[in-house]
Amino acid sequence: MYLISFGTNGKDLDRRSVLESVLKSTAGIQLGSYVEAEGKALFELTKKKGMEGIVAKRKDSIYRPGKRTSDWLKIKARLQQEFVVGGFTAPKGSRKHLGAVVLGAYTKGKLRHYGYAGSGFTEKGLKDAVDRMKPLFIEQMPVRQSSQYQGKDPIDTA
Repeated sequence: MYLISFGTNGKDLDRRSVLESVLKSTAGIQLGSYVEAEGKALFELTKKKGMEGIVAKRKDSIYRPGKRTSDWLKIKARLQQEFVVGGFTAPKGSRKHLGAVVLGAYTKGKLRHYGYAGSGFTEKGLKDAVDRMKPLFIEQMPVRQSSQYQGKDPIDTA
């Protein structure tokens, strides 16, 4: 990727040819196949097979490391929602580290509270989650909770 993104200074280049010449398939790394001019049909097949989605890109686009552009798109076939972890509730009873994570998502440009998720964690998973979030703690909850929230637990933010 260095050669393609920096070594060529964004010059017009067939990235795939460069990758094919330098990349050797090994366990966990391989150059993926591609489909040209049949993106809609591929997407329909992806949905039919229950796959996650496809990546579409303009063939003449320039790779811009660290920047998102409309030239490269991740198109999801499964109906799903991505959430932001806006904080977590205090643990209750014998549970340690955290109760549930507070979930939010962007709707019309604003971060909105969507609910909580807390099942499926092991004790080690709970501790690891809190340890990973600690450097991200802030003073104020970024997700405004719905008025239906009745809990009295303090919220730590991550």
